[in-house]
Amino acid sequence: MINEGIRWGRKFGYGTFLGNKGEKYFQEDIEKRVRKMAWSHACPVVEKVVKEYGPEWTEKRYAECNLFFGLITDEAAGCNFPLYFNLLQPVDRLPEETADPNINKKNVPLTFWRQMSPLSTPWGYALPRVLIEQFGRGENNKDRTAERITKGLQILEDEVRID
Repeated sequence: MINEGIRWGRKFGYGTFLGNKGEKYFQEDIEKRVRKMAWSHACPVVEKVVKEYGPEWTEKRYAECNLFFGLITDEAAGCNFPLYFNLLQPVDRLPEETADPNINKKNVPLTFWRQMSPLSTPWGYALPRVLIEQFGRGENNKDRTAERITKGLQILEDEVRID
């Protein structure tokens, strides 16, 4: 099942937030939750991120990026289907592009070595982070305000829409 990119009912790098069994998610230990979010986020170096930032921060960051990627794709699904389709397509790696051979193979599906999943593409990686910056972050999201969120949602709606 790992080879197909599906684990815990989640496709590798497609941004699943809680999934179909979300109510059980928070009953699990933090390590399993982080691994699930990392899988959905397409992070091949979850151990390194946890070591540097801690499991709580790591889980929240992956969850936030996954949630906002879903927000972006949902907006595109409603008003710009070609964009929606493109955002959710894996992209073949360039022939000369190689991923770090030291990556723990248990953290990635076999497809990782030849394809970038949606959240691994430059736009899949960047777009959720653009929204995070617009909405505001800072320690405990202290810079996040209703005004910034409203403006970010309006920008998202305006930019995704096909006129």
